[in-house]
Amino acid sequence: MQEVFNLIPTRDGVSWNSLISGYARHGSAMEAVEAYNLMLREGVFNLNRITFSTVFSLASSQGCGDLGRQVHGQIVKLGFGGYAFVGSPLVDMYAKLGYVHEAKRVFDEMPERNVVTYNTMIAGLLRCGMVEDSRRLFYGMKDKDSISWTTMVTGLMQNGLEEEAIDVF
Repeated sequence: MQEVFNLIPTRDGVSWNSLISGYARHGSAMEAVEAYNLMLREGVFNLNRITFSTVFSLASSQGCGDLGRQVHGQIVKLGFGGYAFVGSPLVDMYAKLGYVHEAKRVFDEMPERNVVTYNTMIAGLLRCGMVEDSRRLFYGMKDKDSISWTTMVTGLMQNGLEEEAIDVF
């Protein structure tokens, strides 16, 4: 992959995203992290949701909380901190790593939230056994989609609350 990438005369965010996600998909976590850091050292700052989603997914699947926190700090520094397209994968990463209080803090500080962000937070709370918090969030949502309902029912079942899951269904 790197050899082909090196042949690209002008590298932009798209080419860097392709390299990083390619490494991540093939289980080469270290190379993906190195590519991400090299991208920043080369001054490529036109990062987007694909960049962040890929790196957060990589951090959570590899148990790399330090990487996730590093990228979170860079996001704040670049001024992307409050956007839902960054917040949802960030909340997901923190919850999957077991840092549910960090996930809640990110969620609570987001000025704009959408149904995806709510669903992600609810899933994270349920994954960590915080059923009461997930209930409050779920029933407080204005707009729910089929994923909202499925997430809640599945999470209740996984937490041993089959009767309640049937009632929600």
